[in-house]
Amino acid sequence: METTMRKAVTIRPIEPGDVPAAARLWTARLEQFAGDTPDLIAAWSGGELVESFIASHARSTSGVVAIRDDSLIGYLFYDRFPFHGEDGAFMPIVGHARATGVHASLYELMYREVARSLVASGCISHFLTCFTADTELRQVVFELGFGLYVVDAFRSAELPVDVRPAETRATIRQATANDAAALYELLVEFDGHYRASPLFLVREMESVDDVADCITIENGAVFVAEVDGSIVGFANVVIADESSPITLVPEGAGAIEPLGAYVRPAFRGQGIAGMLLEAARVWCVGRGGTLMHVDFESANLEARAFWPREFRPVLDSVHRRLNQDARRAESATG
Repeated sequence: METTMRKAVTIRPIEPGDVPAAARLWTARLEQFAGDTPDLIAAWSGGELVESFIASHARSTSGVVAIRDDSLIGYLFYDRFPFHGEDGAFMPIVGHARATGVHASLYELMYREVARSLVASGCISHFLTCFTADTELRQVVFELGFGLYVVDAFRSAELPVDVRPAETRATIRQATANDAAALYELLVEFDGHYRASPLFLVREMESVDDVADCITIENGAVFVAEVDGSIVGFANVVIADESSPITLVPEGAGAIEPLGAYVRPAFRGQGIAGMLLEAARVWCVGRGGTLMHVDFESANLEARAFWPREFRPVLDSVHRRLNQDARRAESATG
């Protein structure tokens, strides 16, 4: 791998011996950029899961580190995965960090080496998740050609939802197995929302049986909004049974998934979404949850308008898709 020098910075493959220093860098970034979400810091600071996750990638050498004056000042690694019919590379939030005081332009050096390797192997779809509050890094990746794709947001489960007063005839209740068919019909409508402009996202649809499982599963619940006996909206929540270094959702947190939440267009603006979220929040608290999570695509205009009112954006996942002929261009330059 080529060694790149800028202010005596050396870029080399990540090795198992780099893990402890990399984990310390990441914890410092977490404490700097997630300070407004103390429950998140408490869940992830100094955790063995972070070091274990980094170690697994150091063994596979799927990334690089930046060294200056014999000290590790940054690292960047990735996972490969299939994404909507093509090969993708994902650099998760635990998959990178830089030392305090080091400018985010360091990522230009690290990403150049990582991207060279990815394109040489045919991978031209690249994702990276960064802290929303890390505006310096967000600017650097924007200039590298990445654009916002998905936002992960968190809120305290102990704070009530700001349900905006409005005229509504809706009532909220927890769904039962008898609601599976009606909920599936609403989910099909929800899928149409995803496929429409400007989102254009084709998702794998759940079956009626999947919906029934979400209703009856022990660590999850679906809440529905009814108007005149018809279900016009829903919110699905589940208690995480393990901590995820991809989304930073800690074990025991409530996540708005896998069905998500949806209100029919004709019934929006009546406070129904807030009422559904409040029901989900109360359910989480009753099961010991202190934190809630949701993710949404930035091109989902309705979601982008609603969720940040109640959840604090913490992670931004950005995407860069190179031209189809990128590999041929890389080969021509050696």
